[in-house]
Amino acid sequence: MPTAEYKTLMVAMLSLVTIDFMSGCEADFAVHLQGTKQLRKRRRKWRMISRATQQLNEISDFLCLLARTMTFSSSPRPWSIDLAEDGDEPAASQHPSSCCYGYMYGVTPQIAAELQETCRLAEYLTWYERSHEPIPDSLLEVCEALGDRLCSWTLEGDGAHEAISQDEDGLEIFRHHANAWHLATVIYYHRRIQKCRSEDQDEIIARIAEHMHAVEDIKDRSTSSCATQRMAPIMWPAFVASCDATARRPWALWWQRAHCYHIANYERQWEVVQTMWQKKDEVNQTASGDFDWIEAFRGMDITLFPI
Repeated sequence: MPTAEYKTLMVAMLSLVTIDFMSGCEADFAVHLQGTKQLRKRRRKWRMISRATQQLNEISDFLCLLARTMTFSSSPRPWSIDLAEDGDEPAASQHPSSCCYGYMYGVTPQIAAELQETCRLAEYLTWYERSHEPIPDSLLEVCEALGDRLCSWTLEGDGAHEAISQDEDGLEIFRHHANAWHLATVIYYHRRIQKCRSEDQDEIIARIAEHMHAVEDIKDRSTSSCATQRMAPIMWPAFVASCDATARRPWALWWQRAHCYHIANYERQWEVVQTMWQKKDEVNQTASGDFDWIEAFRGMDITLFPI
């Protein structure tokens, strides 16, 4: 039965997720995020809801997506072309024009949807890998189509920036974040779906670093209310790019800049990145093949929330 205290419970659980993030309690955030997901399921068919409730649902949905990007799990069943089989519709797709993703996380609903699709398809591919079954042609076609969409994406074509109500600095920050999210999703797609590096991966990673540093530069120079509040940066694009980086100096500087926010989760992410670099150096020294940070992450058996 749907609870009458829906918003109160959702706010409480999301507040716990924030505390977990600030304090670096990785073991707890998954439990609290799962709680928000279970709560959303109670009203998954509701469409006539307030804007406040919709925003809470979007926050929960997006945070669950970020956690999903680091679980690297397998689908419990083989591939089906029936998309409805995979569960709930993303909260952002119900009201894309008023979605909070842009001004809260710097990502467009379209790229968030493509990231979610990357996770979904990768989980199916993992099922076939572990089952030693041939991958259906329809799944291969969907994987390829996703890559085509990511390669052809532009912020102008997306149009999400038109819905951002910010001053000039705020819009510039959003543009840098949105482009960083897209490029990091391209890298993530190659690792999760194609199991390889992008052809121009080093260039892509360098561009992500430029975008992420540019955001901090804007905050440093700006006198607008948006920047002077020193909102903490969005870390997922930086974390994904750092783990695969060959040129490390821009990223070492980036994590040094992130240190000034005094957020325990950032420190934990930086520790993981340094571990990845060490493991990559070991692979290179032994000439034992291409380093895959996702496989290395799996082997570490850790929980991480890269927001």
